[in-house]
Amino acid sequence: MATELLMPKLGMTMEEGTIVTWFKKVGDSVAEGEILLEILTDKVNMEVEAPAAGQVLAIIAAEGDIVEVNKPIAYIGQPGEKVDSHAAQILKTEEQHTVQVAATTAAPVQSAEGIGGKVKASPAAKRAAREDGIDLRAVPPSGPGGRIIAIDVANYKASPLAQKIAQDKGVELAEVAGTGIGGKIMKNDVENVLVKAGPKAKGVRKPLAGMRKVIADHMADAWAAPHVTHNMEVDMSGMVELRKKLIPGIEKRIGVKPSYNDLIIKVVAKALREYQQVINARLHSDGLEICDEVNVGMAVALPNGLVVPVIKNADTLSIEQITKRAKELAVQAKEGKLLPDEMSGGTFTVTNLGMYGIDTFSPIVNAPEVCILGVGQLQEKVVVKDGEMIIQPRMSLSLSFDHRAVDGAQAAEFLRRIKELLEDYLQLI
Repeated sequence: MATELLMPKLGMTMEEGTIVTWFKKVGDSVAEGEILLEILTDKVNMEVEAPAAGQVLAIIAAEGDIVEVNKPIAYIGQPGEKVDSHAAQILKTEEQHTVQVAATTAAPVQSAEGIGGKVKASPAAKRAAREDGIDLRAVPPSGPGGRIIAIDVANYKASPLAQKIAQDKGVELAEVAGTGIGGKIMKNDVENVLVKAGPKAKGVRKPLAGMRKVIADHMADAWAAPHVTHNMEVDMSGMVELRKKLIPGIEKRIGVKPSYNDLIIKVVAKALREYQQVINARLHSDGLEICDEVNVGMAVALPNGLVVPVIKNADTLSIEQITKRAKELAVQAKEGKLLPDEMSGGTFTVTNLGMYGIDTFSPIVNAPEVCILGVGQLQEKVVVKDGEMIIQPRMSLSLSFDHRAVDGAQAAEFLRRIKELLEDYLQLI
C-alpha cells in the first residue's frame, strides 16, 4: 500500500505550511530519509524527508500551495502501485481545475465543505469573505484538495466577463469596487479602473510568496489592532560604562562582545517580570493570556524579510547568557536554520533600527503579543543638566502597544521603568 506523506506539524503553533520546492517529481525514485521537499512555516524554511523508500507516485500539493498540517501532500510506493481512493479523488479534482477563468466558471461547482460541515479555506480567503460578507459555502474552490483560496473569493464577486477582462489586463479584482447587485463586480467596474489607472508603467509584477507572503498576512492581521506609540529619550551613560566593564570578561569566556541590544533585552526582561499582569501578555479572540514565562523576541533582518527568534525565560538569564543566546539565534536566522519552536512563545519583542541611523519609529506589535519596543540609534547630544550644557550618549525608545489590552498610562509607566533601569544599571544586580 502506498505511503501517504502529510504536511508535518513542526511546532506547537503551526497550523499550515507552504510548499517551497519539490526536489523530486512524479516517477522519481526516493530513499527513506532522503530530502524530498522544502516547506515554509511561519517564515522558517524546513526540509522534509521521505518517510519510506520507493517511487513518487503522486504529488498533490504544488509549489506555492498552502496546506494544513496533517493533510496529504504526496504518495510514495512501488512502481505501478495505485494510490488509494482518497488520493485518487484529490488528484482527479486537481486535474479538473484550470487557470482559465471562463473554464472555471463554466465547470460544475465543487463544494469546499469538509467533514462536519467545516469549509476548507485559506486564512486570506476567510478574511476576504468576512470583510465582504460572503458565505464561503457558496464559493467554488480552486486550491489544492478543494480548498478555497483568496482569488476564489474575488472571482465569486465578479461576473465572468469582468473576470476575463481583469485577467487579461492584470487587474486585481480585490481592488475593484463592484456596482452590481450585492456589490458584484461588473465589466464596467473593471474598465473604469483601467481608465483611471491610465497607461501601465513597464515593469514586472511578482506575486507575494514564501516568507514575504507570510509577513504580509501577519502584518495585515497585526495592523487590525489599535496601535499607539509612546516615545522616550534615555541617558545611556550608565549603559556605556557597564558595557565597557563587561566586554573583556564576557568576550574572553564566550568569544562575543555584549551589544547594547543585549543589555536592553536584559532590562526589558526585568521590567516585564515586574509588569507581568499588564505587559507580559498575549491577546487572543477569547481573552487576554497573562504569561508566566518572560520570552523576549529579537527582530533579525534578512535579505528577503525578517524573523523574530525568541530568547526563552530571559528574566532568569544573566547578561552573558543573553549575549550568547542572542548571537546563536542571530546566526541560525541568517543561515536559515531556526526551528519553529525557536520562533514561538514570545511574550514581547525588541526591534532595533539604530544601526541604520534611525532615531525613532513606530514598530508594529507582533501579534498576539500586546507590546513591542523600538530602539533607535545611540548618539551624543548636548543636554542641559543642573543649568549647564553637557554632552551625553542618548537613545530614543519607542513603545507600541495594542490599546485593546494596554492603557496609555500603563504603557507609559512600563516605558518609564525601562528608562530607570537603563539609567541606573545597579538595579540590575
